[in-house]
Amino acid sequence: SAASLRQTDPKLSMRLSLAAWHLADLPETRANLRTAGLQAQQDVFTDPDTAPDTVRWLSSDGRSLYSVGADRVVRWDVETRRAVTTVPGLAGWTGGRGEGQGDTRWLPLFGPDDDTVTLWDMTTGLRDPAPLDNANRGVEIALSGRRLITYHASGSHHRVRVWDTATRRLVTQADTPREKKSIPGERQWRSVFTLIRKAHNGRSAVEPDAPDATLSADDTTMAVCVPGAPVRVWDLRTGRELDVPHMPELSAEQCGERRLRLSPDGRRLLMITDTRIRFWELPTGRELPAMDEPGVDEIGFSADGTFLATANADELLVWRAGVPSAPLFRHPLAGEHAFAIRVDPAADQVRYLAGSPNTYSWPATVRTLKLNSVVDVGWRDENARSALFSPDGNTLATTYANRVELRDVRTGRLLPGPSPIPCQAMDSAEPRCNVIAAFRPDGGVLAYGDTHPESFSAQMWDLAGRRVTGRTAPFPYGGALAYTLDSETLLVSGLPPTGSLTLWDLKRGTATAVPGVNGNIALAPSGRSLVTTGGQVADLVSGRAVVRASGSHPASALAFSADGRFLAVGDKTGQTVLWDGTVRRRLGTLTPASPDASDWVSALAFSADGSVLAVGTAEGVTQLWDTATRQPIGAPISTPAGYVAALRLDRDALYVAGEHVPLRRHDLTPEAAARTVCRRAGHGLTPDDWATHFPGYTYQATCA
Repeated sequence: SAASLRQTDPKLSMRLSLAAWHLADLPETRANLRTAGLQAQQDVFTDPDTAPDTVRWLSSDGRSLYSVGADRVVRWDVETRRAVTTVPGLAGWTGGRGEGQGDTRWLPLFGPDDDTVTLWDMTTGLRDPAPLDNANRGVEIALSGRRLITYHASGSHHRVRVWDTATRRLVTQADTPREKKSIPGERQWRSVFTLIRKAHNGRSAVEPDAPDATLSADDTTMAVCVPGAPVRVWDLRTGRELDVPHMPELSAEQCGERRLRLSPDGRRLLMITDTRIRFWELPTGRELPAMDEPGVDEIGFSADGTFLATANADELLVWRAGVPSAPLFRHPLAGEHAFAIRVDPAADQVRYLAGSPNTYSWPATVRTLKLNSVVDVGWRDENARSALFSPDGNTLATTYANRVELRDVRTGRLLPGPSPIPCQAMDSAEPRCNVIAAFRPDGGVLAYGDTHPESFSAQMWDLAGRRVTGRTAPFPYGGALAYTLDSETLLVSGLPPTGSLTLWDLKRGTATAVPGVNGNIALAPSGRSLVTTGGQVADLVSGRAVVRASGSHPASALAFSADGRFLAVGDKTGQTVLWDGTVRRRLGTLTPASPDASDWVSALAFSADGSVLAVGTAEGVTQLWDTATRQPIGAPISTPAGYVAALRLDRDALYVAGEHVPLRRHDLTPEAAARTVCRRAGHGLTPDDWATHFPGYTYQATCA
């Protein structure tokens, strides 16, 4: 029942998982408790006002819900479900009223008989009768809640004005040409809710050439979308239009559906298309890398613009705004749509209004999702190329373009490492490096080298002595490195598909070649054989190599269990095949619940006893699997943006080395999950809830 309640009552769901573990400490209850500690769903709050014409929006930080109804106007504290302020509603007003935004004090009203715009004070429930403007094409409150946008059409011009609601001061005015075309009677909008919002703001009936304005959250920049013409940009601090080159042109539908947005600081322009989000730098007009995310209906920034949330019909994603290649967080929307998304990194959460895109009333439910600290980590802009843990698990080596970085796994502290490698230019191109590395079995020496030059040579870094102690002779190519179990030979695999494996005798300084062995290497614990991502199995005693199918797709990651019983082979489809240690018998396939064509297996690691396998992917997700039952253990664990480069399972902890976060530790103990659940749910089951869900069992207090 805990799983079934995650969407409707997530706190009760967490409390039930915690209580079940207290009653019976079993593998199943521990897995469910770990899932509860990781679940994104944290809270659901529904406005008690059920009137269909009640308008709602979230405050700028997402911590308050404003509910504007005919009888009363309430600001709700979403966390406590407490009404913070309540004033009389607009029951006597027969004209139109606009939608609010952010923390606005003033709500725009337009008269029943004319186009006069007045303001209504939400703190007192009183209307200021003094006219502010005439607007026959509607009004909008800007995202900050401090500015009002009015639209008017007359003669040969459309007029857009921006007002300061506190001072009633005109901030700026923009005029665009008007062709006086007829207003379409049957305009097609992407959703019914879009039409409802337009109608509330008096914006549903406009000419095809009507402009639409959007303001940055800091009220410094305005972008005006003019159908069929380049986007126009204003600096609201000076009131002047900026000459910004390379601005996009949008259609009437795109302008009307608010497909144009600004970052909170007004320094980036966003255009939402059917297949991606495009970005431009302001005021230079330089186009930035696009975010390839199709079907986006809604977006929301964090207050400082560092993080961006997007939502389509299927899922909500959170991104680092300057890194459009990989999301930090993803959450399925289970048939709902997300509106008014608020990203709050300080609270480690996202809030949004949940509803149907085809509803004829305002969404009334606020959902809270926990980000599980994906935005609060040691992020680095530089991309890691690969990573590996030393055999004893004490040291992490992370390779970047031209260097290897060493780190103490227990403390996270950087260790002295080798100097950066001088990158060589090839064919008059920019200098490039591709560093590979391998630990000696005792973890005391790291072999590393650059595979990019035409000849490859590995150097040996002594971790204790903090110096280079040796170097191999040059080889034609280097694809991957590994030491033999006795530490006397360094294995250098060739590049697919024709490369050979070179066995470099570290004492004699001689090399032996094994043809047909290339790709990444996994050395069997016995030390007698190795497996490559190309499907080759090489006998290191006889020097012979055979090719055996390790799966129906090319391998992308390999790992042997410490006792040699299992070989795990991950592939580009996201599946992991489990073999016996001799690579002769296929034991089963581990298939993720929701396969993603782009989410290939990037890292694998067994627990010390081989009972658990950790599978990391290119999308930054790690799933634990029970090797005996071939079933997942608990919910997937997310890593902030980028692929999982290396994994290590150490008793009750999982260490993850990622593309942008060098090292992160996850406590896998049920006690840690219990503490998380108690902190997020506030308390354990009440005696009444216990009696309902666990009849016949003596009540236990599950949170201290």
